[in-house]
Amino acid sequence: MSNDVHDVVIPLVEELLSDNDSMDVDSSARRASSTDLHDATLASAVEAFLRSINPNYVQDLRRRLSEALAMLVKVGSNASRVVQSACFVGAARLFDKMHAQKERQILFSTARDEEMFVRFVETLFQQHVDGPETIRQLRADTALSLAKLLQSIGLTQARVSLLSRIIDARAVERSSAVQMRLDCALDLLR
Repeated sequence: MSNDVHDVVIPLVEELLSDNDSMDVDSSARRASSTDLHDATLASAVEAFLRSINPNYVQDLRRRLSEALAMLVKVGSNASRVVQSACFVGAARLFDKMHAQKERQILFSTARDEEMFVRFVETLFQQHVDGPETIRQLRADTALSLAKLLQSIGLTQARVSLLSRIIDARAVERSSAVQMRLDCALDLLR
């Protein structure tokens, strides 16, 4: 099923992220509706792709993670809260599924794996999230899920990178709920 989802979602995301203005219409009300539809479609595509990755298929996992990372990097520049939410929730679910996998210790041990997870950290924190508390909470939850995974697979460089980013985010966070989630991630990484 992962291949089917990939074959549908990747071209759709590319089309949605292109500079094609074919969705624009004359009315400003319709333009707002079109933007909402665009964002909802993009968010659903990202979520479907991330959900389709199955950590139990080891031979396919690295390639799918690389594709997921590329998608998150492309979509990350989209400022929509709906899309940001989908990226954070989808990534957290993926990291949680990977953490639950029994053979995870063996899977990720190469320098390439280390680099890929460092890029996941950079993508997660690529832009300062200074929006609503809900989005900051989702990012903190994703950071916690990634911290659990990195703590269990032992990729040192990725752990150090995530630790540094969480410390920076924690220093400027004003919500006690988000601070608590970030503190949980910090406790895992220290």
